[in-house]
Amino acid sequence: MELRRYLEILWQRKISFLLIIAVITATAFLGSMLVTPVYESSSLVMIKTNPKTGLISQIPEQFGRVDYFNNDFVTATIESILESEPVVKKVIVDLNIRDKDDELFEASDFVNQNFIKKMFTAKKGASVDYVTDSNVFEIIGYSTDPQESSLIANRLVKQFMDNYYSRNDEQVAADRIIIENSIAEVKANLTAAEEEEERFMVSARVIDVDQQIKTLITELSTLENDKATTERLITDASSKLKSIKATLRKHSENKTETPNLVNYKKQLLALEKQLASFDGASDPKAGSLKEQIDSVKKNINDEIINNYTSNYYNQLIDRTQLFKDFVDSEINSVIYAARRDTYNQQINSKNEKLKEMTRNRLEAIRLKTVVDNLRTRYSTLLSDLEKAKLASLMSLANIEVIQPATVSDNIDNNRYFPKGKKKTLVLAGLAGIFIAFFWVFLLEYMDNTVRSEIEVKDALGASVLGAIPAYDKKKQAGLDAVKNDKEALNSVLNLKSRIALLSDKKVYSIVSCRDGDGKSTVAASLAYVFARSGEKVLLIDADFQNQTIGKLFNISSERGILNVQGDSFEGSVTRAEENLDVISCAAADLSQVITARLKISKAIESLRLKYDRIIIDTASIKQGGGAAEISAKSDSAIFVASAGKTVKEEAGYTLGLFREANINVAGVVLNKVRRDYLS
Repeated sequence: MELRRYLEILWQRKISFLLIIAVITATAFLGSMLVTPVYESSSLVMIKTNPKTGLISQIPEQFGRVDYFNNDFVTATIESILESEPVVKKVIVDLNIRDKDDELFEASDFVNQNFIKKMFTAKKGASVDYVTDSNVFEIIGYSTDPQESSLIANRLVKQFMDNYYSRNDEQVAADRIIIENSIAEVKANLTAAEEEEERFMVSARVIDVDQQIKTLITELSTLENDKATTERLITDASSKLKSIKATLRKHSENKTETPNLVNYKKQLLALEKQLASFDGASDPKAGSLKEQIDSVKKNINDEIINNYTSNYYNQLIDRTQLFKDFVDSEINSVIYAARRDTYNQQINSKNEKLKEMTRNRLEAIRLKTVVDNLRTRYSTLLSDLEKAKLASLMSLANIEVIQPATVSDNIDNNRYFPKGKKKTLVLAGLAGIFIAFFWVFLLEYMDNTVRSEIEVKDALGASVLGAIPAYDKKKQAGLDAVKNDKEALNSVLNLKSRIALLSDKKVYSIVSCRDGDGKSTVAASLAYVFARSGEKVLLIDADFQNQTIGKLFNISSERGILNVQGDSFEGSVTRAEENLDVISCAAADLSQVITARLKISKAIESLRLKYDRIIIDTASIKQGGGAAEISAKSDSAIFVASAGKTVKEEAGYTLGLFREANINVAGVVLNKVRRDYLS
């Protein structure tokens, strides 16, 4: 909607708009003069986010803070405490605050009352407001007595502080008990951990575990070197033995490996391993093992010598050295293999011991860490206990009153409502303007009637023949209003000119949706101006129920439609004005109405010959008085709509019926238009 349209709506409904503002302003002003004023007084309380603890700088910030609430909800928490039953009820009882029934206020009815309750019902109360983007709360007291309003605010703050200090003391005491219990628990755990550490250090022999690990690593390195040397000796002995066996196979069919030789070598390997397991030669069993080893070596030597034929043996030039090397290589291979296996066993043993020592070392570190943590925790708890004892002797609450409630020297500064004559008028005027705006546009939105020529075109889709302004019925009525009102007369003359220009039709029926639209007045006015222009006009009253035309021209209803005999109208026509004849109606019952309709329908054709214009005032469509039937016999119908009364849907429906019946509708006459609505 364009701004211009808004302004038009306001202008068209300016009387309602101004009346609403005036009524609301006057009502508010009179009310402010009659109502008992309510005063308010406020106190400001600040929640300190970083409270100073004075000389005790080491006291933890959780003491004396509201940190045992969720920080995200600290604002709601403070408000809840301020508005809680214990706090508010104590204030009510202490100040003996009673309601209109002389009963002590209920806490829930005393805090955060609505405006109506503060002003007209309770007239006493309190409210808690959080100052946005700050750590400040405003506590406000209300009363018809300004001194009592300040007492309410200050007492509510005091009771809140007492309640909060009590909560704080309880919290500190609870914290102290928790710390003492924790100290006992940690001390017991520390003693158990120290005992477990000591037992493990003794049982696992990890007193000097780092030096033991270094020694083991050195021993492993030596064993690895010895093993490598033995591996080389085994390789050399195997190579030499292979060469000797190859030489012997060239000159003998005997095998170098006999079952006895294999068995002797196994015995020697086992004995050498067993000998290596003894700790030095001082062991008594070592001598016996050496004797067995020497015996097995001799058996190996004899088996090798006997395995070859004497003929071949004798043919060898250096047989003694060859067989000696053979025997030595076989024996050395077994000895070196035993030594290698022994080294492997020792290396594996050392590795397992090294792993075990590493695990013991890690376990020792873990146990030591547990003990150290418990000692640190124990020390911290002892320190916290001392601080808690100190905190219980001090007031560390982080809430401070930065402004107590007071009563100003100028009592009007403490007024809650009314604010004073000037302020009341201004506020009432602003409220009246807002309500008036709302009411005007609500009426505009809910109004579904036609009120202007533009709405006729937009809503009904019909052309506008003319608009006739409304008149004051108390000063003048009917045709006289048109005759004596220059603007109204000009509107009817413009309507007459437009009808004359549109066509040369003679017979017009005047129709409307409902009674009261001014259809009869439009018909009479139109007939009057046509007659004044020199045309011979006949005005027929076919509205049998209202019979308005006769009243407008002061014509007796004794002569009318029912007196028409065939084509003769001498007994029914009455001369009302120069060039203007009127046929009134005097139908008394339904049968007469039906007869009258038939006579009008039959008479129209013959009447055309005698008059320049014939205007027929029909009954409204709502009455069902045959308006459509008469309009069908007319040349054209003129639809009369009453501004602000004719409903758009009804008018549109009626025009639609006429179009479906092929009844020519010349257009719409908008009657009773407010003069500020005229185009």
